[in-house]
Amino acid sequence: MSEGIVSSIADSRAAAVDPLLFSRGDVARLLTPDACMAAVEDAFRQHALGKAPPPGILSLHAEDGGFHIKAALLTLDRPYFAAKTNANFPHNGPRHGLPTIQGIVVRHARDCRAQRSSPGQRRPRLAGRCVSRGG
Repeated sequence: MSEGIVSSIADSRAAAVDPLLFSRGDVARLLTPDACMAAVEDAFRQHALGKAPPPGILSLHAEDGGFHIKAALLTLDRPYFAAKTNANFPHNGPRHGLPTIQGIVVRHARDCRAQRSSPGQRRPRLAGRCVSRGG
């Protein structure tokens, strides 16, 4: 079930050369609540059946807040890795005019390749090139 979601998002932007950034509005337009719940149910089912490894979680405390990384592997039409990184700083609003929570979700497929971005520097190319940012 979740395979269709990943494929449709990737297909919608397949002509892109660089990694894509999806806004909150893009994700809301491309991913219905029913499709999202079906994908999450499928991921939990695959994990319960031993077809997906347990997710990884890293949390680091910082002055006045913290950082969290949640990552997982899931095989659909091919293996995918996804990670959500977010910063949570409750005083950001009053002190800096920024949101309390800022984050990004990155998705890689197994067949990622590197592309040169400048001499001597390598940058991963995301198969399907799907990146989402938001809280």
